[in-house]
Amino acid sequence: MLGLGTSLASIDSHVIHKELSELDNYTDLDIWFDFSRTLGNQGDTVTAVTNLGYIGAGGGTRSFIDSTCDLNDTTTVRMDDTSGVAVGMLVVGDSVNSTVASITDATSIVLADATAAGTVSNVALTFTSAADSYDLSQETGTPSLNIGYNTTNKRSVSFDGGNDVLVTKAVYTTAGKPMTILLVCHNENISGGNDYVIANAGDDEDIAHIRFRDGGGSVQCKWNAEKSTVTTPTNNTSGTTSSYTMANDTNMAVVFRRDSDGKLYMYADDVGIIAKKSNTNNDTPANFVFGAIGGTSETTADYEGFIGEFALYDVDLGEAKILTMLEEMCKKWDINQ
Repeated sequence: MLGLGTSLASIDSHVIHKELSELDNYTDLDIWFDFSRTLGNQGDTVTAVTNLGYIGAGGGTRSFIDSTCDLNDTTTVRMDDTSGVAVGMLVVGDSVNSTVASITDATSIVLADATAAGTVSNVALTFTSAADSYDLSQETGTPSLNIGYNTTNKRSVSFDGGNDVLVTKAVYTTAGKPMTILLVCHNENISGGNDYVIANAGDDEDIAHIRFRDGGGSVQCKWNAEKSTVTTPTNNTSGTTSSYTMANDTNMAVVFRRDSDGKLYMYADDVGIIAKKSNTNNDTPANFVFGAIGGTSETTADYEGFIGEFALYDVDLGEAKILTMLEEMCKKWDINQ
C-alpha cells in the first residue's frame, strides 16, 4: 500500500486493539475517561478531561421520568429520591422548563426558575443530563500528565498520594444495582496506604468509594450511604480459581461488576475472575455514587500512581463481555500477567 511507512506485520500486537466505543454496549457506557488521549507535555497539570461516554462526547443523553415531584410555584421541588438528579440537568414537565440549580438533600432540589403549575403533588417531570455534566475538572492538588516515562506505555494522569483529585461537574448515580466499572492503572505505592482510587465527591469518600487495601491483596468498596464498607480479598482462591495481588510498577486492568442482586465480581488483566463478594452490606445498596478520581481532599489516604483509563457502564455487562473488554485493554496497555 503506497504511502504507508509501517506494514501491518511490523506493528506490535498490543497496538491492534478495539476501543470501548467499538465494543458492545457503548450506549450503556455513561462515563469514560481515556487519559491516553490527554494533550500536553510531560508534567503539565491536568485541569479538564472530557467524558467520552455515550452521554458525554458520544452524543447521547441520560434521561428519566420521576412521577413523585411536588410543586408549589417556587423554585423548590420535593420528590421521593434525588439520587439520580445532577446539577445542570434539564427539567421539563407541565408548566416546567428549567434546569437543576442545586440539590438540597435526599428529597429536595432547587430549579433555576420557579414552576407555574400551582401547588400540586406527584407530578411527572423529565430529567435529562447536559452533555458536559460528567466531564472532569481539577479539584485539589496538581494531577499531572505523564506521557509514558517508566510507567504505562501511553499517556496517563499521575496522582501523588496527597491531594491530587479530579472531580466530575455533577455527581453520577447509577440507575440501580447493576453496573460495570473498568480501571486501568499503574500503582506506585500499593503498600503505603495511599489507596482511595475513586470516591463519591472530591471532598468526601464517606458515601462511596473503591479503595485498594492490604498491600494490594484486597479491595474495599462502599456503594452509597445505605451500608458500611465491605473488604474483598483478592489474594486467595476463595470462590475463584485465581489468587491476585496488585503490585507496584505494573500496569493493571481491573473490572468491578455488580449484578441485579448487588453481588460483586472482580476480574483482572488476562487472569479472569479474581474475587466474589455477597453479603448484606455489599448487596443491599440500591445504586453506586461516583464523583472523584484519585482520592479526596478530606483524606490523606489517596491514590499514588498513574491512571490510564476509567469507565462506568450503567449495566451488568456479564462475564463474557467483560473478558472481551479486558482482552482489548491488555492489548492497548501492554498488560500481561
